[in-house]
Parts: sequence; C-alpha cells; structure tokens
Amino acid sequence: MLVLAWACTGFVLAQQNSGQPAGADAAKESAATGQPVAGTDGGTAADDHPESYLDFAFAGGWLMVPIGICSLLWLTFLGERLIYLRPSRIVPASFTRQIDALEPGQLDRDGVEALCAAHPGSAARVIRTAVEHIGETREEIELAVNNTAQREIHLMRRYIRVFAVIAAVAPLLGLLGTVTGMIQAFREVASSGLGSGQALAPGIYKALVTTAGGLVVAIPTLMTHYWMMSKVEGFVHRIDNLVVDFVEKFRGGKASQEEQGGI
Repeated sequence: MLVLAWACTGFVLAQQNSGQPAGADAAKESAATGQPVAGTDGGTAADDHPESYLDFAFAGGWLMVPIGICSLLWLTFLGERLIYLRPSRIVPASFTRQIDALEPGQLDRDGVEALCAAHPGSAARVIRTAVEHIGETREEIELAVNNTAQREIHLMRRYIRVFAVIAAVAPLLGLLGTVTGMIQAFREVASSGLGSGQALAPGIYKALVTTAGGLVVAIPTLMTHYWMMSKVEGFVHRIDNLVVDFVEKFRGGKASQEEQGGI
C-alpha cells in the first residue's frame, strides 16, 4: 500500500508531464524557430524530470520520509482495527440470535452466563454484567452496565483518533516540503542570477511533489477515520438495543417477584 500511494502520486505527476512535447518534436520546433525549447538545457530535460513512480517520490526530498512513515502508521493501525472490530468479536450473530430467542420467564442466570462464556465479545461482557447484578435495584444495574459499556466503547475506539492525527499531519508535512522547496528554488535562482521561469520551474516541480504525497496519504486516512467511527457507532447501537431488550425480558419474567425496587 505504501508503494501504491507513491505510485498514485507518480501517476498524477506523470499525467501532467505527459502533455509536454516529445524530445524529437521539441527538437524540430527548436530547429524551426531558432529558439531553445522551454524547460530544456542542452538536451538534458530528461535528467530534470524523474522517469519512474519511485523517482517521483524521491524527488520530494527528505520530507517524503515522515510522509511515508505516516502511511505506514495508517496501514498498521488500519490492520489492527480491522482485526479487532470484527462483528464476530464485538456482536456475534449467533449470540444475538440466542439472546433474542429467549422468552420472558426462561432467563436462567447460569444458562445466560454459559452463553456469554461461549461467545466472548463486547456484547457478551455487557450482558454478563447485567446478569451478575440481578436482584439489585434498577439504578445499580444501570450503573454497572454503563460502566462496562463505556470500557467496551473505549476499546472499540482505541487508536481511531490516530487516523485523524495522521490525516492532519500528512498534508502539513507536504506543505512544509513545498515551502522549503520553493525557498530553495528561489535561492538558487537568486544566486545564479537567472530570472527566467525555465530556471525556476524544476525547483517548483520538485517542491510540489511533497504536497501531492501528503494528500495521497491524508485523503484515505481521513476516510478511514470516519468509516471506523461509523463502524463503532453501529456496534454501540446494536449492543444498546440488545441489552435493553434483554433487561426488559428479564423484568417481564421477574415482575411478580420484584414489584418493589426491581430492575
């Protein structure tokens, strides 16, 4: 994926560069007009422009290294979150079906705890907390369930903020590379005494590579951040509905026994 990111950067820049006339056509134009071809210096134009995708990446200078590190961090945390936030680990479908299939009056403490142990996950841990506090007041059960739910939500949201940080830092690194590259380009022009645009263009060209690289990393990372947040919110909503339905079924089965201060 890191190579793919650099490849995308190179592809965009290559498309822009492909619109320039070929070397032979440029030579003919130069011979016909008697003027040197813009952007060339004694036939060395090919040396000023990278030829491969990796060359485009390396043209950005040393700031492409932290941008590349941002890309690796994105891939690392993306893989970790995809593994952790599997539906089978958070809200297993078989566990949900068995909980939904329970009828009021059929809720057995040992049976539900065994069901939770057989389907380890965030939903099962919240349900088990509710079962462990059976017989306490409604407020005590709600407090215990909320505490467990908050711990599970924290685990589900862990590292997701990293995506937002990467999405903010990567384009700033690219902008920093562009600014420093522009400063260097103008300094070289000033020291050489040349004021033409063709002397300035190679430096600007290389300076803009870092901005493109930063955006290539930041855009998918920002999309990942919002996607992961939406995924977690969906899990939280499903667990909340499951626990509420479970508690209501339990109250239905125990209403005659807990008319005073029950759940």
